Amino acid sequence: MPLAVVERAHEILAELEAQSLGKELKGKLQQMPAVQQFQMNLFSAAGADDSSIAEWKKAKEKLSGININALTPIEALIHLNELQQLFKKESK
Repeated sequence: MPLAVVERAHEILAELEAQSLGKELKGKLQQMPAVQQFQMNLFSAAGADDSSIAEWKKAKEKLSGININALTPIEALIHLNELQQLFKKESK
């Protein structure tokens, strides 16, 4: 979408919000944090356990070596199964 269209849409939205929001709602919206981090990093989810970190590192190495643009659906399932087996082996 052209930048001018997006900017104008933001202007119109700001005007509409200003017209329809009461003072109480405006105050609550201003108190809200602008950016919230809800998504957790996949590799920080492993925790402090060394074996968990090793599992995630192996998975990361395996994934980084795969060209997903050149995979067939069967090859993708094979790689997914290998990753699943990796975690089953490591969790025992």
